[in-house]
Amino acid sequence: CVRSQGSRCKDHRRQSARREGAVSLNSSRNSATQFFQRYQFDARRHLTTTEFRVAYWVERQTMSETTQPEPWLRGTLTEISPVPRAVLHALELAKEDLTRWCGNLNDEQLNARPADVAPIAFHIRHIARSVDRLLTYAEGNQLNEEQLTALNNELTPDATRHDVFTELNTTLAKCATRIAQIDPARSDEPRYVGKKQLPTTVGGLLVHIADHTQRHVGQAITTTKIVTALRTGTRWP
Repeated sequence: CVRSQGSRCKDHRRQSARREGAVSLNSSRNSATQFFQRYQFDARRHLTTTEFRVAYWVERQTMSETTQPEPWLRGTLTEISPVPRAVLHALELAKEDLTRWCGNLNDEQLNARPADVAPIAFHIRHIARSVDRLLTYAEGNQLNEEQLTALNNELTPDATRHDVFTELNTTLAKCATRIAQIDPARSDEPRYVGKKQLPTTVGGLLVHIADHTQRHVGQAITTTKIVTALRTGTRWP
């Protein structure tokens, strides 16, 4: 009868909806698991359940964004030797990523410390100042008093967006010129770092500039996602 057919159709629709809901839930759980596994530490010890959920939501919201190829895939700086070129590309990527993810934060967000982690402003300052310090060693010099004072002030909670990004852009531009001027033939020359005069080479310092910078860019971006989500009151989807 028509009534029986209608009932069967409704039951079929309910069953289909439940199946689709289960698939969606399982997909969401799998995505959350993958997100969680991307961190090398147990985030649950540092973040509350709400903080983790909103961070994951922001991650999902930005995964679909498209960008141009990273600097090392743009065919630029071909006139520079491979090692310094890779370092310059890493610094270029750092500047672009920090501007994209952190450039619109206000002063309060830049100084925020969710779960007592280092603030975003620290990472931006540290990137600029550490590149300058490492290049100083690569150039065969030791740090001066101004550099040591700046090192000790990286965590001060008085950062402004204008100041940290002005320092970042100015320092990276100057350091790019210094890197381009380093003779690749000197890569194996010995260099000594810090008061303990720890041994390395010019090439070792250049490589460390790249990997150390990217490490702090990642930390700044992760903290930005958490700070932004908490401030907007984002809820678990």
